[in-house]
Amino acid sequence: MERAVTCYALLHIVSIPIVLFAFFVCPSPAFSQGPVKIFLYAGQSNAEGVLASENSNLFPSSSFDEEIMYAWNLKGGNVTLNSGWNHLRKVPMGSRQITHAGEITAGRKIYGAGLTEVAFIKVTKGGTSLNRDWDPQSGNGMYAHMKEYIERKLRELDDRGIPYTIEAIFWHQGEGDTSPSFAAQYERNLQEFIDF
Repeated sequence: MERAVTCYALLHIVSIPIVLFAFFVCPSPAFSQGPVKIFLYAGQSNAEGVLASENSNLFPSSSFDEEIMYAWNLKGGNVTLNSGWNHLRKVPMGSRQITHAGEITAGRKIYGAGLTEVAFIKVTKGGTSLNRDWDPQSGNGMYAHMKEYIERKLRELDDRGIPYTIEAIFWHQGEGDTSPSFAAQYERNLQEFIDF
């Protein structure tokens, strides 16, 4: 992630519409000229954005989806779903689908606002906390896992000769840090997560 030109951290709170994030983006040159504008998306189970398959039609596909590059690493129980570079899409996850996650909504809003050459890299795991599982100081936690996956995806772009910049980090918080001991130090933990 050393190649990042600009890196913002955005705390996504469920009550704040994702459309607000569109104000943080700027115009970009054509994809063939680069660079690709990469948005990182990470968090807990709320970040996964799953629905039972029978409800997946509540979030239909968009014509924008084919224009947005997408790679994901989702850890649920003993199952890890990895992807190569694809286009933005609903991701099957057992009897559920990733249908209404923030990167889908944000990607469509960002692209619809005029930013082209957009890519999302997503790493999530349910039932985790920023205090413990996403601690940057832990050598084998989710932060290290996220960093390794992101670096691997960036190397793939390097190998294909595709230039890029990292534009923002979307962090979608769940309830894993609501215990009194965790909540009291959440601000410090989030700042450390951003600065590391």
